[in-house]
Amino acid sequence: MSRRSLRCPIRSRATTPARISTFPPDGKFLYGSNRGHDSLVVCRIDPNNGLLEPVEYAPTLGGHPRNFAVSPDGRFVLVANRDGNHIVTFSRDADTGKLLPTGSELRVSKPVCVRFAAFASE
Repeated sequence: MSRRSLRCPIRSRATTPARISTFPPDGKFLYGSNRGHDSLVVCRIDPNNGLLEPVEYAPTLGGHPRNFAVSPDGRFVLVANRDGNHIVTFSRDADTGKLLPTGSELRVSKPVCVRFAAFASE
């Protein structure tokens, strides 16, 4: 894919562009954080031409989504809302790419990074 094909056609009300982007394991969608809009932009990747199709702006339920991560199985997304002082969990619809808040959050001061880690069992 060219850099041009990765531009999302959704117009943001934010004054800052999407800062962090990632793909879920299935490679069907692209997610990007909009820090000035306090949302994640969700775009479907057209499998025929690689262009992005808008799906939604998902509110992150907190201020300044500094970082986010998709779980290795693609079922969940964690969002670190720096100015909201919490990490919020969303479930991810594998067919539509849309995000739904689970109601689970972790209160933490100024989170700036989240990652999923695998641990070996003994």
